[in-house]
Amino acid sequence: MLKKRLKTMLIAAVGASGLAFSTPALAETVGSGAMFLPSTTKTYTTHDAYMIPQKNTFSYNYGDSKRERISNTTKGYAYYYTDNRLVVFEKNTHFYIFVPIKFPLTEGKTYAQSYPMEGQTVKWKVTVQDVGGTKKIGTKTYTNVMRLKFDNGDKLLLAKNHGLIQALHKENGAYVTDFKIVDYR
Repeated sequence: MLKKRLKTMLIAAVGASGLAFSTPALAETVGSGAMFLPSTTKTYTTHDAYMIPQKNTFSYNYGDSKRERISNTTKGYAYYYTDNRLVVFEKNTHFYIFVPIKFPLTEGKTYAQSYPMEGQTVKWKVTVQDVGGTKKIGTKTYTNVMRLKFDNGDKLLLAKNHGLIQALHKENGAYVTDFKIVDYR
């Protein structure tokens, strides 16, 4: 009985003191970029300002493997996850939508990465700002979102089973959207 009263008094004293006991949160790591390949069961409508601002609607099919997704229209994108890298091209071109991202990636860390492109090695740094968050774009809320920020200021948001959901670059001190999924069904 005395032990129980002492325990109750100790708990009350700790609570009144404002002290909190918790374990530190562990940084989340994404081991594979394959989770960011878009779904083959959805139709996406995008706003794309990479070349000429336009709205596109398409769905994705498997390529030569389950780690490839290729849009079903002449205008669209091709996703590849190979050699621990996620790569996105404008379909039927060699134009990278963003530099290949090497996995695994851990939230809160900055990585120096490189990739050979067109006879030279391109180098960049990428900071993983968030893993597992949410992002609302239009009427859709995406979960399992990874936010990346590159050393040139560009930002990419990728969502599990949707791929790239938003890409932004900095212009005159403000972020401008280059690409976003505006709807999917």
